Amino acid sequence: SLRPAKIRLRVEVDGVVVNDWDRPLLMVALGNGSHVGGGTPLNPDADPESGKIDVVISRAVGPLARYGYAVGLKFRFGFDDSLDVVGVHLVSGLWGTIGAGLLSTSTGLLYGHGVKQTLLQIIVAIASLVYAGAVTLVIALALKAAMGWRIDRDIEVSGIDSAEHAESAYDLVSRAGRLGLGSSRPRTEGSPS
Repeated sequence: SLRPAKIRLRVEVDGVVVNDWDRPLLMVALGNGSHVGGGTPLNPDADPESGKIDVVISRAVGPLARYGYAVGLKFRFGFDDSLDVVGVHLVSGLWGTIGAGLLSTSTGLLYGHGVKQTLLQIIVAIASLVYAGAVTLVIALALKAAMGWRIDRDIEVSGIDSAEHAESAYDLVSRAGRLGLGSSRPRTEGSPS
C-alpha cells in the first residue's frame, strides 16, 4: 500500500530501547521460530528450544520509497501485472529474505559482522526463484496445452466478463437512485415495484 498505517511504539527488548516514539513503525513481529509458515526466515537466529522470543521491527519509510520499491518495477520492466504481484511478492519477498541476513543482530552482515547468514539468505532466495519459476512454467505449459493462454481478440475487446462469466464486473447503471444496487427498500406484498 502507498499509505500503510503507521504506529508509534516504544519497543524495548531486554532493557534496551530498539525503537522509540519518534520512529513510526509498520510492523512488530515476535517469534520463537526462524521461519514464517515454513517460508521466509523472518527470525533467522530464533531457536524454538531456547525459551526466548525474537523481536523483529519494520520501520516506516516515505510513500515514494515504498512506491518505487514495491510497485515501480513493473513499469520499468514492462510487466503486465495488474495485481502488483511482482512488486509486492517478488521484490518484497526477496528483500525480506535477503534483508534478514543483512540485518540479523547476531550473524548478519551489517550488525552481526558475519557474512555466512547473508550468503545463506541469498542462496535461499535464488533457490526459491528457481523453484517457483520451474513450477510456474510447468503449470503454464499445462494450461497452454489444455486451454491456451489467450482468448479470441474479439472477446477480449468486447469484454471478457460477459463472454467468460456471463456477467459484468462493474454495473454502473443507476437504478432507484443507487449505483447498480437497485432499491434499498425491502419489497412487501402490495407495495409498488
